[in-house]
Amino acid sequence: DESCVLDLLRSVDALALSSIGQGEAAPVTLMEAMACGLPVVTSEGAGIAEAVSESGAGVVVTRDAEDIAAGLARVIGDRAAMAARAMALRQRFDLTRATATWRALYDELLSARRAQP
Repeated sequence: DESCVLDLLRSVDALALSSIGQGEAAPVTLMEAMACGLPVVTSEGAGIAEAVSESGAGVVVTRDAEDIAAGLARVIGDRAAMAARAMALRQRFDLTRATATWRALYDELLSARRAQP
């Protein structure tokens, strides 16, 4: 039940997800956590590690237990700032905003096509 997941995510300070092996192409759990404003800790090779690293919405660590623990400590120490960055990342991928961006691109391409002889 989605409401249970949201309640659980709202009750924690951060989320750690360390993938084993190849990792996940799109770890929905991390995306849901960041959409709720949670800072995250993820391992290298996870499909979303680059977004986490670039946005500052959490930290990327190795799969070593001590490194994961250190990552959690960093996230908890800077929780407010990382949570704000997670919310900013959410806004970047907002459906309404994404739809408007795609619509504008479509309109631009269509106009360019119509302008051709």
